[in-house]
Amino acid sequence: MRTDFLVLIGVLVLAAIVFMYPRKMKMCLDSRCFDAEMADNFIKKSLGLMFRNSISDDYAMVFFMDGNSGSFWMKNVNFPLELICIKDNAVIDIIQMEKCGTECKRYPTPASDYAIEVKPGFCANRGIKIGSKLQI
Repeated sequence: MRTDFLVLIGVLVLAAIVFMYPRKMKMCLDSRCFDAEMADNFIKKSLGLMFRNSISDDYAMVFFMDGNSGSFWMKNVNFPLELICIKDNAVIDIIQMEKCGTECKRYPTPASDYAIEVKPGFCANRGIKIGSKLQI
């Protein structure tokens, strides 16, 4: 029991340190630019936006998919998200992800180079759609 508690405290401290120093990159979709926090290590990829109360309208988190398909879930995410899937520098899918209820749905993604989590309405408010071009 004590060991489990110490491991939990260690994980929480490590997660806090990682999120204190987020790395960002500038991305543009059809010349509409924004900064995206990079989920560039195992902890950031695993936690994503878990345990946050909200995000701003212009916030984005980018996951590097390396041309692979995957799946996202909303466990411990307190708000819905939009997921922008990008392959060969073009938007190939925009997925609406709802926060978990009693069960937590998985959202499969097509083979993508990047997956970007944003607030719902991010794409509609910026005119981003399937086929929009990515510039980094």
